[in-house]
Amino acid sequence: MRKIIDISIIIPTHKYNNRLFNLSKLLTALENQRLLNDINFEIIVVNNGGYDPELESFVNKSKVGQNIKIIHEDVVGLSHARNIGVLHSKGKIIAFIDDDVEPSKNWLFSLVKRHELPKTLCVGGPVRIKNKNLNFPKWFSCYFLRFLIPPRFPQEFGQIVQPFYLIGANFAFKEAAFRKYGLFDTSLGRKGNCLLSGEDIEFMIRMKPKEIWFNPSAVVLTEIKLDRLSRKFFVKRIFWQAMSEARIAHKHGVSKLYDKKEILFSKEFVKIIIRSLINKSFFKVFCILERFIVFQFIFKIKKLL
Repeated sequence: MRKIIDISIIIPTHKYNNRLFNLSKLLTALENQRLLNDINFEIIVVNNGGYDPELESFVNKSKVGQNIKIIHEDVVGLSHARNIGVLHSKGKIIAFIDDDVEPSKNWLFSLVKRHELPKTLCVGGPVRIKNKNLNFPKWFSCYFLRFLIPPRFPQEFGQIVQPFYLIGANFAFKEAAFRKYGLFDTSLGRKGNCLLSGEDIEFMIRMKPKEIWFNPSAVVLTEIKLDRLSRKFFVKRIFWQAMSEARIAHKHGVSKLYDKKEILFSKEFVKIIIRSLINKSFFKVFCILERFIVFQFIFKIKKLL
């Protein structure tokens, strides 16, 4: 007889420096989750990029090892890894968390509790910066931070409305959401060194606003990697952001995008450029123009195809 699972926790992962160290902290945090003693749960680790015996040995030694299922998946891609996790899950609620974040003790409880609301299909929480004392470059601002994590989340529990949104490092769906709306779009999301993104946002665009909720108590912590605080990284990151947005706009229309004012030519767009020039934020101006040009070019090509 199939065992009834209350919640499946999916952790997509791939091989990189310090992966086992990060996973160790994550699994320890999951062991200490307030809710896990009261429910049936499973943890699905999707190893993206092929078999890794070191990972399997490490994970099985954890205290929650008996509840862990490891899937070694050859096809590279974050969206594909998440989809594989969904297809192998048995939980009534399916939670996603990145392998390099640390959930608060009430993370899982906060997500599951809000799923008791009628018609709720998705609940997410904030991603907070753990290493706030970094020496950020002088040119760095919230404009750049939002391409790493959203710099602002709502202060109170409620439905998610623009300009706020949830991200894949911290959200949970009822299993019914995937039956109703399908899986994550594999043309979006990280693929090795390719910085495509937006697969999480694109999925929620398909959903009805009343089905998506935010709980500020469902906190996860992340560290900003030093190699991401360079101009070189952001030139690449914003190029792929524009590519991702063009794909989403081609699928759902420009009106569904969160940053329409930065990728469509308008009075507001000109004001953003002028304000940035007055503030001598020249690298920001370069990135805004890069994003605008790449988006316009790719979106128009896709419309012609």
